Amino acid sequence: MTAETISNLDDARIRAYRDLKDKQLAQAFGLFVVEGEHLVRRLLASDLSVHSVLMTESRYASHAWDIDSPLYLVSKELISGIVGFPFHRGVLALGRRPAQLPFTQAWSEIEGITRLIVCPEINDVENLGSIMRSAAGLGFAHVLLGPSCCDPWARRAIRTSMGAVFQLNIC
Repeated sequence: MTAETISNLDDARIRAYRDLKDKQLAQAFGLFVVEGEHLVRRLLASDLSVHSVLMTESRYASHAWDIDSPLYLVSKELISGIVGFPFHRGVLALGRRPAQLPFTQAWSEIEGITRLIVCPEINDVENLGSIMRSAAGLGFAHVLLGPSCCDPWARRAIRTSMGAVFQLNIC
């Protein structure tokens, strides 16, 4: 993918990055945000669809990147203006939220004997992220969330899971 340089905060190509909270991203665009090089690389390596990647010009120049999605380069000053706070990680990505299958449909697609993590009601996104990281580390592939659980695609849940959420089947 050819990198496109962005020099204006009002550029329509980066609209989804500007000052949006996780719930706004989910509702308006069906996206989730990933912060930092490690997590962005894990997202890019996953089977999930990547909407776009935004990074500083210096971060792009300092590492090799294999990106098949739109890639936008900005200055260090502009990236902080885009996200609305001092941002030092240098790279963000937006992923497309996968369709959340009803449990009966998801279960019918699982083959063979499997282990399942069931979280009927987790209200803290960092706790959910820790559970997902532990589940993936222990070889679990499936997580069932109750209707009053917090969002597994919330920024802090993804960060706490260290990207393990990208390899789990969540329903």
